[in-house]
Amino acid sequence: MIKKASYHHILATDLKKSFLALSGKKTTVLNGISFNIGCGEIVSLLGPSGCGKSTILNIVAGLTTFDGLLEISDYLDDKGIGYIFQTPRLIPWLTIEENIKIVMDKNEKTAGEMVSDYLSLANLNGLEDAYPGELSGGMKTRAAIARALSIRPSILLCDEPFSSIDEITAMKIRDEIQRIWLKNKFSILFVTHNPQEAAFLSDRVLILSKRPANIVEEIIIGLDRPRKIGSYDLMRATSEIIDKLQRS
Repeated sequence: MIKKASYHHILATDLKKSFLALSGKKTTVLNGISFNIGCGEIVSLLGPSGCGKSTILNIVAGLTTFDGLLEISDYLDDKGIGYIFQTPRLIPWLTIEENIKIVMDKNEKTAGEMVSDYLSLANLNGLEDAYPGELSGGMKTRAAIARALSIRPSILLCDEPFSSIDEITAMKIRDEIQRIWLKNKFSILFVTHNPQEAAFLSDRVLILSKRPANIVEEIIIGLDRPRKIGSYDLMRATSEIIDKLQRS
């Protein structure tokens, strides 16, 4: 059940999810997941492959059924939920500008100006008329970020958005997300397998067990922003996450 939250931006209580195979076999993925996210907070989910991290994002996005209670703040009355998937999912026959406009309010009179603003945020100035096939992997990912942000979301869901690009490019885009977040302070629920990525982006990190998944650890990343890759404090936070993952 989904209803409006009274305090937290997102409050999930005892989320459960099972899938039924064609053979009739029932597989339980989530076994009573509970967590909260405050307004403007960044929370990352880490855990074994197949433990249900993406399923949690889909529950929050309203894309799948579930048992339990999900409460979402009134703040979402006039704002939406943005979703950045593992692959950019740009429409290949539309330009980058058209890919962004397609998710925007059709009544928005200043859509063209807004597209330019979001392309600028993602450092894609001048690429309005380019097609996805003309962009590098990193550019496509930044275009997907611009598209997700163009609806002016209150919550941004990220499902391993950098898994298909090289680490150097991924580091640059993480910096972009940090820069954009510092301007807008929306809430982010971020799925990753990368402990350093989680430490760099997050306020808190939730570690899930193998399925049927439960949250087995919560790590608070008490570091000021902006953060820098390679700093001693960030390496220490990354080591703590790795240690907890190995013990879970």
